[in-house]
Amino acid sequence: MSEPRPATEAGSETRCPRQLPVTTRRLAIPVIVFVLAACSATAPASPQPLSTSAPAAATATSDPAPTAPSATGAAASAPAATPAATPVPAPGMTLPGVEWELRDVWMENPDGRAPSLEGALFIGSGFLAWGPTALGSAIVASSNGLAGWSQVGTDGQFDGMRIIGMAWAHAGIVALGADRAGIVRVWRSTDGVDWEAGPGRTGIGGTVGPLISTAGGTYLAAGTAKGGCDVAIWTSFDGFAWSPSEPLAGAHGACTAGAAAVVPAISLVTEGRAGLVAFGSVTGVGNATWTSADRIHWTFHPQPSIGGHVVGLTASSGGYVGVGNTGNGGAAAWTSPDGATWIPAPDQPSLHGTTMMEVHTLADGTLVAVGTDAAGVFTTWTSADGSTWTRGPAALYDGGWLPSGRVARLAVATDGGAATNQQETLIAAGGGSRIWVSPPITTGLQSVTLTIDVAGASFAGVGRCHGANAATNDIPAGGVDVLGRWVEPGDTGQSSPWATDGGGARRIDLTVGPDGRVLKFTYEDPVGRAFASGAANAAGVLLTAAPGSGPSTGSITFSGVAMMDPAIGAPDLGSRAISGSLTWTCGS
Repeated sequence: MSEPRPATEAGSETRCPRQLPVTTRRLAIPVIVFVLAACSATAPASPQPLSTSAPAAATATSDPAPTAPSATGAAASAPAATPAATPVPAPGMTLPGVEWELRDVWMENPDGRAPSLEGALFIGSGFLAWGPTALGSAIVASSNGLAGWSQVGTDGQFDGMRIIGMAWAHAGIVALGADRAGIVRVWRSTDGVDWEAGPGRTGIGGTVGPLISTAGGTYLAAGTAKGGCDVAIWTSFDGFAWSPSEPLAGAHGACTAGAAAVVPAISLVTEGRAGLVAFGSVTGVGNATWTSADRIHWTFHPQPSIGGHVVGLTASSGGYVGVGNTGNGGAAAWTSPDGATWIPAPDQPSLHGTTMMEVHTLADGTLVAVGTDAAGVFTTWTSADGSTWTRGPAALYDGGWLPSGRVARLAVATDGGAATNQQETLIAAGGGSRIWVSPPITTGLQSVTLTIDVAGASFAGVGRCHGANAATNDIPAGGVDVLGRWVEPGDTGQSSPWATDGGGARRIDLTVGPDGRVLKFTYEDPVGRAFASGAANAAGVLLTAAPGSGPSTGSITFSGVAMMDPAIGAPDLGSRAISGSLTWTCGS
């Protein structure tokens, strides 16, 4: 959806807050989403007015988190829609942020209200997620331990609206959005199921970008002021009544200067050990930050030396970390002790040919960034200090062929290590049907190292091994399914005629029995697909496993496997046949 026009106050309209009845519509969504929040079961004290004197440097954990919402009343009659506890990752899985599992999202809603998820929030008892629909926006709540999601609110409550962000603090869960006229709207909920619409006059007259809750228990939104010539920050104690901050230095009247004027905006806000840091851009300066130690008074810091585009921001053990891209085909990161002075991370191979879209700090201080490679494929990094980054392995997937489409945007979130979970769980929403979770939660998934030799050329591949479980009846007990992908020189990124991840990569899918015998072999490239089984095949087709091969490691040779004609779904005997070899090692 396009960005809303600068919001204005809604004339003389006065709408009193009212409690909306709940109606839940079940969505068939095996889904998960990224959430930028940590949680605690400790009940908070009442919010306190902000002091006019500068307090000690704020930290993101200086106040207890809000009490976790629990379903009551109407929500109790619809338990499927109540946010559910985060599942415990399978034993033996890797640390959070290192290995990820892609879980394809399938949503069915005949009314056109199935959202393309683009944001999420952890609320203590589970996750909420939101995104645009064909009619406006929708909010869904996790159920069945992240195996499904259900629509919340009343039918059509968010039609004609664009939900921009959510935050959870002492007054409840607050959602900000805009109607088709660009006027800011607000909703509030105590349980994530029933949503109360706020008054027509919110006090926000502008375009809203980020929304966060502060360590002081208040809500903070930022963006562009009404008229488009100033950046703006608004605060609220209850989520319904908002007040602008003092005028912010650095952007006043800036959008009127010159033919190449840029509308000033604040696009990112976070809170850390030195207080609040807002990141944005202004005409004539470019990148800029604003810092506040008391959540009231703000200091402007021009940042012309920050090259590229900063699109993610987090507080870290050393201060603050921003991520994004150089603007020249590579990911980039910056660190700061105070939000005012920023140091770029050194150039390093792990950042080449990629872009970072979001960053989050784990409870142990580890930094996790997510983004894409040049083909638009989901990519992750971890770092101890924000300067040196290690790229993670390819995401695991428990299906057959990867879902289609490039990843255009990502949002990240965490449960902060909930009481129901031995490990911190990260969720990433990539729009459309792409959802990732770390650590992986599907039993039997492992990474795999592949070496593929086709037509005399050798390539390294990445992918996953999937052991047998209750959901994989085509894999025999003790066997494994190996799915790998690789790119060859000259590949243009063109998608195969078959449903794949749209990256133009080549793929092999191999099912191996407990005795090392090959039960199924599938090869795919941008032209078509070839298939063979361990049973009877066409004349000249051979699949031979090397002695000692087994489910966890082994190798095979293949020859004479004909490519399928996608128009008829059968081998085209007049086309080429493929030959080569494959070596795999699971759990590497």
